[in-house]
Amino acid sequence: MKNLNIIFAAIIFALFALTSCEKDGLQELNQTTTTAVSTEANTDRNLPAEGINMIFENIRTQASAATFKESAQGRNRGYKEIGCGMDYDGCTKGQGNSLDYRIYPDNVDALGAPFDGEDEYFFFKVEATPEAIMTYDIVLSEMAVDLDLFVFALNSHYQIIDTKGMSVNGGAKDEKLTLTDLNPGLYIVAVDAYKKGISGHYNLTMNCSAVSANPPSASITDNVTGITTTEASFVKILDQWIDGLEPPHFAVPYVEVAKDETSITIERTLVDGTMETTQTFEFDLVNNTVTITETSTHGVTIASSIRLDQIVSVTYDGAQPAAAVDYSNIEFAALGSTDGIGAFVQETDIKWYEYSFNSDVQHNFEQVAKDAMSISLRDEGRGVNIRLDFATMKVRYSDDNGTAFDLYEIIDMF
Repeated sequence: MKNLNIIFAAIIFALFALTSCEKDGLQELNQTTTTAVSTEANTDRNLPAEGINMIFENIRTQASAATFKESAQGRNRGYKEIGCGMDYDGCTKGQGNSLDYRIYPDNVDALGAPFDGEDEYFFFKVEATPEAIMTYDIVLSEMAVDLDLFVFALNSHYQIIDTKGMSVNGGAKDEKLTLTDLNPGLYIVAVDAYKKGISGHYNLTMNCSAVSANPPSASITDNVTGITTTEASFVKILDQWIDGLEPPHFAVPYVEVAKDETSITIERTLVDGTMETTQTFEFDLVNNTVTITETSTHGVTIASSIRLDQIVSVTYDGAQPAAAVDYSNIEFAALGSTDGIGAFVQETDIKWYEYSFNSDVQHNFEQVAKDAMSISLRDEGRGVNIRLDFATMKVRYSDDNGTAFDLYEIIDMF
């Protein structure tokens, strides 16, 4: 029974401590709200209205994880270890003051506040990740009082040597720090009040994300969906290539027979009775040249020719791995569908016409926007929007009723 009473007393004490922090926090929240209204520019702390958020890229910690954790937990007020995905509800009330302006680095001292309010400290380890670049997002929120957030670098004796990041806002505003590509070692996270008499509840989170440190280099032949030359316009559909300038019902598709980091080769064979003609196009995307070979056979080779052409433009599915292409000056876009070939043509700076597949003008549009990868048109009378999307090589239709779909393929443009 004695043990049960002790446990029960401990639970009551813990609940009382938490409730006490929350009550004080609610009282301080009312006070802070009033203060925030009357000191919108944070003049009581001599802070800019937008606060201070600084990351010092050149600061590198020197501390390792060898003995610090054991030492930290053995202190009268041990540091708590945090890690990726941590979500911690804390309270500075009753924590006392461990560090102030006399111990903090000069850039914190320069803020002009004593930082002798109650505080709480954490540490986190950064492991070596040669294959990834890590980003650490640390957020201090749900405060009823004015608490600030710091991340400090340590020397090899586990002493604070400099500030890695600081987020200092007036009032009970959230504090946020985003740290990327930290060198391996230990870092200290401090939740601190800028003066005595300030303490209360807070929530501290740390989330981590990573990107590859060695992303694969994209080849200029990856994701190519179209190649326009001075003589032809080739579009890749699934695993075949079509010459967009040939009538669709007469066209014989090309097959991609070779590809490396700089070139793509396509080929087709035309049959006329017993005569076979093989046409081969080798696209050199570095020198923007095309080598065209035609070989005719009738049992044996009876004719062969080689000629050169120039590449005018190359289109990609998604981002182009080579130099960026700017399509904002396009004045003509040829359209392909099951009905045949039509076009959007720019007549003046802002006036565009849509031509049907029998060359009649179907609709008038005004250009309302353009960027490197698209041109947006508007038919106000019909409430219709058209977007020439050169990244996907699609004509995107939408209207004021909320209808939207891909209307045509763009098979050529200039």
